[in-house]
Amino acid sequence: MTEIKQKLFDAFKADHALLGSGFYTLATCLRNNDITGAKEIAVKIGIEAGPHIAFEEQAFYPALERFLTQEEINAMYVEHKKGQSLLQRIIDLDESEMLNEANKQAILSEVENFESHVSDCGELFGVMGGLSEPELQHLYDKLTDYKLRAPNWLSHQQDATLN
Repeated sequence: MTEIKQKLFDAFKADHALLGSGFYTLATCLRNNDITGAKEIAVKIGIEAGPHIAFEEQAFYPALERFLTQEEINAMYVEHKKGQSLLQRIIDLDESEMLNEANKQAILSEVENFESHVSDCGELFGVMGGLSEPELQHLYDKLTDYKLRAPNWLSHQQDATLN
């Protein structure tokens, strides 16, 4: 693996590990009826994942358009929107909503669905094998830039200013 590909792979892997860990902790809090903890984790995920989500939506997914169908790309954007809505829903929860077992199970199901997205998206790195070294460098530079700007996932909406 070339140096730039390794750097991008390592950063990508670390970001997905962070996302996976965050959603796992979120699910644990919900299973334990720890609403305060779940809300805190949801806020933390929004902050910590924001740069990577912005990178994926604004740079990574567009770079994959020649390797994946538009339907596959669109589905990933939709999954991000669902994840963003889920986090906001958890932040806005009140105690009585979590006491309802059916509601709790529905929210847990959504968390588990997003955990699957994190895992599946993490596997997409292999698709980038067809990208040139300059394209890989550009993606790495974009990811680094998003991390410096630190957009919050809960406050950005496919904002063109993130480009």
